[in-house]
Amino acid sequence: MTDKKHQQLISYFERYIKDDKEVIKAIQTFGQSFQLTNNSWQFTLHDLHQFCAVQVPSIENLDYQSFKQLLYQNTTNQIMSCRGGKFDLLLNSGHIEKSIYCLIRGVE
Repeated sequence: MTDKKHQQLISYFERYIKDDKEVIKAIQTFGQSFQLTNNSWQFTLHDLHQFCAVQVPSIENLDYQSFKQLLYQNTTNQIMSCRGGKFDLLLNSGHIEKSIYCLIRGVE
């Protein structure tokens, strides 16, 4: 994994945190497991991968397993917490593929 891929992914998540209207619209039109609340974006990891493969140019050729490694083997949550966000497990189904995760904004 390159740092560039992770940086571009973080930049996209940060746009959500900052309430970027283009990102919000893309999330709303994606459908699938995506749900938006006042302060969170909810998703399955598989749907997040599909979405990011379209929205983040450096991710488009990244397979699902590599995408998960990119998220988990970097300091994704530490970086997001410095930028006002936090990834969290919303609904634990006992299987990473079926669980619902969220990116919460407004976290200090």
